[in-house]
Amino acid sequence: MSKSLQINICKLCQCERPLIEAHLFPKWCVRHLRSFESDNPKIFLHTLNESKKRPDGLYDNGILCENCDNKLLGPIDNAGRYFCLSEKLEKLSDKSLLNSAVPKKTFGLFVLSVIWRFSISQLPECKTFSIGAYEQRTRDYLWSYFTNQPVADDYDFLVTKIESTLLPNNVLNGWVKTPECRRLIPGGVNVVTLFFPNGYQVIMKFDQRNFPPSISEFNSHGVYCCVWMQANFESSPVFKDLSGRVNQVKRNI
Repeated sequence: MSKSLQINICKLCQCERPLIEAHLFPKWCVRHLRSFESDNPKIFLHTLNESKKRPDGLYDNGILCENCDNKLLGPIDNAGRYFCLSEKLEKLSDKSLLNSAVPKKTFGLFVLSVIWRFSISQLPECKTFSIGAYEQRTRDYLWSYFTNQPVADDYDFLVTKIESTLLPNNVLNGWVKTPECRRLIPGGVNVVTLFFPNGYQVIMKFDQRNFPPSISEFNSHGVYCCVWMQANFESSPVFKDLSGRVNQVKRNI
């Protein structure tokens, strides 16, 4: 017997419809992580001291209807896959690349939709993450895109890619990290950071203030994303944190 669906208000279209099990990180992320470790895809949670096993990824059956999850968000989820798994990388300098897989605005919509999904989710893993007043504004922005009623775009973001000559491929590329609210120093601009497969970190602005001039100048490269190469990742606090969580997972297996 098939599992009955909960009927409630979809958070995107705001209609009363049957809600499905909507993945917070898209399904392609989980499939990609399984290519590195089939029984325990590494989805790291910024709020917990240890990582939970989530073989099927993180999904919530109380936020989206099938039409919004698959037909509306599905194409931009695919755009995120094309970006993160693309080999269309052009070297701009010793510290930067150009990713021409998808336009910057399309990739930004994908990132924004993932952040929004985590913020509206009621999963225990998401309970301490919220973009607050930006939830409704972000929903309205996404809906305006899907209904061809564009509004002003103020969601600027920076993309970095970690690299290391010391770490194995599965450590660099085989994990994701859930969104986390931070403040840039200097300037105090409010941002959300999250990691996608293949070492991509996105820093998205949720603030009326502008990015510092150095970031704004780096981002001004036409319709595609400039990617800042983050060298010596193994010496960063993020890596030390993730290494501890990898060891915790191994001890629990």
